[in-house]
Amino acid sequence: MIKMRKIFVDFEMHPIDRKFQEQRMISSNEIIEFGAVMIDGKDAEISSFRKYVKPDFMVTYAKYIARLTRIKESDLKNAESFRDVLTEFVSWCEAEGQDYTVYAWSENDLAQLMMDIQLKKAVMNASIEYLLGNWIDFQESYNKLFGFSRLQSLDSAVELTGIAKDGYSHDALYDARNTAALFRFTEDPDAQKTTIKAIQDVMHPQELTGPSFGELFDFSKMTAGLQLA
Repeated sequence: MIKMRKIFVDFEMHPIDRKFQEQRMISSNEIIEFGAVMIDGKDAEISSFRKYVKPDFMVTYAKYIARLTRIKESDLKNAESFRDVLTEFVSWCEAEGQDYTVYAWSENDLAQLMMDIQLKKAVMNASIEYLLGNWIDFQESYNKLFGFSRLQSLDSAVELTGIAKDGYSHDALYDARNTAALFRFTEDPDAQKTTIKAIQDVMHPQELTGPSFGELFDFSKMTAGLQLA
């Protein structure tokens, strides 16, 4: 049976200015960039999506966000509205039908998307409901899979597993693509065998919980556990 398509998504955010007190009661941030990659049943990337979002509640562009994301202020001023980008994103997700699952690194992306929908008064429809209802926190799945007692950052997970990092951190498309690479890693037993020793060398015993490494790398159990996430 052909697997459903998988979409790996990441958002970059900007803080809402303190003058917008009513909006900050809903969220302290708003999305300024969508990044996503789509992979097929063979885990090959078949499409990508990147869009900047014009912030509604920004008075001054925060310098630390500019440094972190490398997004230019002009990119945001010339960007489309959140509602327009969301519509384009959902259409891109559904380009080949509603047979996809969304994965993001941490629960924050889904929470932020839902808050932005409320903040920007986006109209809910069946397509958006499908998007929100078929979403997996892959960070949680990854950490449970490896028995880490503390959540690993995306950068840490990439480094620990020895995957060649694509691009730079805090770029929505690169972060989405690196999350997809980690997912592929968890489905490839041969690739994992080459990095077990490296993980053992850098992780302290108290940072690991659950099964021993012998049990942990029972790959049949790992794949099943991931599908149940």
